[in-house]
Amino acid sequence: MAGRVDIQDLSFGYTDKREDIIFSGIHFALEPGEVFCLLGPNGSGKSTLLKCISRVLTPASGSVAIDGENLNAMSPAKIAGKLGYVPQSLVSAFPFTVEEIVVMGRASRISMISSPSKQDKDKARESMEKTGIAHLARRPCNRLSGGEWQLVLIARALTQSPRVLLLDEPTSHLDLGNQVRILEKWAACPGRASPSSWPPISRTTPFCMQTRSAS
Repeated sequence: MAGRVDIQDLSFGYTDKREDIIFSGIHFALEPGEVFCLLGPNGSGKSTLLKCISRVLTPASGSVAIDGENLNAMSPAKIAGKLGYVPQSLVSAFPFTVEEIVVMGRASRISMISSPSKQDKDKARESMEKTGIAHLARRPCNRLSGGEWQLVLIARALTQSPRVLLLDEPTSHLDLGNQVRILEKWAACPGRASPSSWPPISRTTPFCMQTRSAS
């Protein structure tokens, strides 16, 4: 039972006013290895829902559980070990190299007084190979195209070795070749979840196995 997701009665609003509710009463469950696509018009709350699941935002009510464990009872480090999140947009304030950014995916497994181990760096290189950006390892992140930066964020999330991967518009900024390569890898993920599997919850992808609409 590695990677099962249970969402129960999730709701969110930026204030307590009824007219400010973004969504309410969200229920669904995902099995390990399932690819799930959430589709809907702009402003319907897709990104907000992913942020609530990942605990970037705190839901007004409801619960999110992974493998039977409620995320409310977990530390940020424990959540990071179970759940990877690729946001729709993210900007780095410093010109870290691609490899440094990807290794940051191991942050929850490294103590405050330690440096990344050989295992951490090997995992980062493996993720860069999977996403086709190994040749960019030494390039500063402020010298990347939008598509290259998107692949870096995906590689960083994979380096976490999460049981569940949340992706908000995962193919935005990617050229057609990279879109197909990345989506084929996700579509070919095994039917079980493990630290090396690719079990995404994806906002949009034509390769989805199951589609649900946002209203």
